[in-house]
Amino acid sequence: MKRNCVCTLFLLLLVFSAIGQPYPFSEIQKLFSRTHKLMYARELRLNDQHSRYY
Repeated sequence: MKRNCVCTLFLLLLVFSAIGQPYPFSEIQKLFSRTHKLMYARELRLNDQHSRYY
């Protein structure tokens, strides 16, 4: 999951550098923080489920 995210960001970087447009860092940061929050929430949920079994 994390590797896919990094690959996508890298591809976006390549595309934007190829086009020659200014790179929208704020948009990417928003997207990245959103996915990070989702992943973090999922981890918390998984940890919560595991702790319930013990």
